[in-house]
Amino acid sequence: MSYTDQDRVIAFAGIYQAAMLVHQLATQGQTDTTALSATLNSLFVENPPDTVSVFTNMEGIKLGLSALRAQMSNTEALGEKRNLQITQYVVGMIALESHLRADADVEEALFRRLETPKSQSKHFGLLHDNTAAGLALIYTETLSRMRPKILVQGAHGHLSQPMIANRIRACLLAGVRAARLWRQTGGSRWHLIFLRGRYLRAIDQALVQLRKQDREDIH
Repeated sequence: MSYTDQDRVIAFAGIYQAAMLVHQLATQGQTDTTALSATLNSLFVENPPDTVSVFTNMEGIKLGLSALRAQMSNTEALGEKRNLQITQYVVGMIALESHLRADADVEEALFRRLETPKSQSKHFGLLHDNTAAGLALIYTETLSRMRPKILVQGAHGHLSQPMIANRIRACLLAGVRAARLWRQTGGSRWHLIFLRGRYLRAIDQALVQLRKQDREDIH
């Protein structure tokens, strides 16, 4: 299958969206539910017709695209300037995906165990505590045992709450899934060095498409 720059940008934005959600949950104790739903649901999507369908639609990846644009251009978006903590989360998730790919046994066990929270999401709802707890357990018993460990920084009052901690781990798991998608679409770290301009143009095209959809929805 042939992939475009927009496919790679959408997948890469998926990693940034997961990182942004982790950051917001850890520092604010809450986050955008549309983005959270799209990110968690991406763990259960099999054989999507196109890359954006992994996140439901373009609206589902809007937070990630905006965060990625801000990080790559060092401009403000969503009220935040470039955030090195988010970059560290992204780098960590990409590294974990690489290690996961090298361990076939852990990889197989991880994907097999996703069936349990998938069933929970259908029964309780995607954002229910039980679903997040199921995803968090998978992360804890697989990826969190690998190196490098991703250290989440935030307010202790938020990090000590089981529901928030579970959502953070679930988002980290989804971020690794997005890193896998990025690799599958042909993404690589070399692209970030040599194809930065192409990535920025693809991001801008996606954001223009989103704004156009928003105007159409209003009318």
